[in-house]
Amino acid sequence: MKRIVILFVLFITVMASFSSCTQPAENTYMGGSSYVYDNVLYFSEHNYLKYTRFDTGKTAILCYDPLCKHDTEDCIAYLPYGFFYHLVVDEAASKNGVVLYVSYCYRKSITNYDQIHGIARIDIADGKREMFANDLDCSAINQVSIVGDKFYFIATNVDDYYYRIFSLDRSEHNLTQLTETAEINYLLCAIKDGYFYYSDDFGNIYRTTDFTTQELLYTSKHHYGFYIHGGYLYYADDEVYELNENPDLPAYDYQTGEWGHYRWTTRSYTYYRTPLNNPSAEPEVVVDGALGTQLMLFTDTHMYAISVMHKYLGMYTVYDPELKMELPEYVAVRTDGVLKVDLATLEVEKIAIKDDWDIFSVISADEEQIVFRGDHQRSNLEKQMHTGSKYVVYNMKDKTYTIME
Repeated sequence: MKRIVILFVLFITVMASFSSCTQPAENTYMGGSSYVYDNVLYFSEHNYLKYTRFDTGKTAILCYDPLCKHDTEDCIAYLPYGFFYHLVVDEAASKNGVVLYVSYCYRKSITNYDQIHGIARIDIADGKREMFANDLDCSAINQVSIVGDKFYFIATNVDDYYYRIFSLDRSEHNLTQLTETAEINYLLCAIKDGYFYYSDDFGNIYRTTDFTTQELLYTSKHHYGFYIHGGYLYYADDEVYELNENPDLPAYDYQTGEWGHYRWTTRSYTYYRTPLNNPSAEPEVVVDGALGTQLMLFTDTHMYAISVMHKYLGMYTVYDPELKMELPEYVAVRTDGVLKVDLATLEVEKIAIKDDWDIFSVISADEEQIVFRGDHQRSNLEKQMHTGSKYVVYNMKDKTYTIME
């Protein structure tokens, strides 16, 4: 059971930002691990908050104090004994400078292991950070979203590891658990037009206005990859599992403690859509050969999916201190570009991203460029180490990319 929960936590952690929207009568902004506002990407990286400007490709710590060394708790973008989770920009409050909210976890000191969880309010223009809702009775706060005068997010309780949906009143700080206490994870999929859409581990996706009653819209074989956009429910199905293996390449099996040969698996999916006003209608095929994920992007006119493939690049050796031997580390890439789908005609254009990038999520896109987060596998091979994921701006006209560093 714990293994399932750990996988769900990893899935949530890598998750990309959700697009914000506006519902009638109140502002709604759905957050995630990153958030795009005014051509700037805001994101968390361990115990730092950072931002990247798309026009320059430069990344910096989200603190404008030129004298700040960003190494004490006085810095608005740094936690000495903790880390930041997910964030959301309060666009309604950001007319005279960006105001964002970010969930966090920290310890009081290096010797005090009691964890404190909450949501911080950061006014970048004023250089102020307020531990807005400190020491909440839940942990691992993700998908922090704003709906009018309330926050909505998923989090675990302090006594178990299952994600549930909570609300928090912005003025009174009253914390309310909205989904049942059970051995099941819940995920917020979208907040649109006065409705909350959420899913569970069994592939059920629900719609509700207040979490007192809910409507079951659809049940899929997969518990991820749900999107709500333009009056449609989009979902992944028809999994294609491929086991790639090379008997000529020896590989060590840590589970059996024996040598075998190199294996690499890929999974691709077909995406369908069905109208929200008639979920039982015959679904339309949107795109196939795509990564099954909650990390894709929708604009007013297009859907951007990630294309799946397999390509073996090479190997290098690493020393394992426990086994006390050199072991081969194989490098492969599982994605080869972005599938741009016209939502009116369902025509698909494949945008090939060259130079062996593993693409995790599409952050932003227009007619000139695509911003994605990925791992440069070619660089991993050349440097013989895992170099980590990067945010990348890809120029579609020149077919060049800029790594935002």
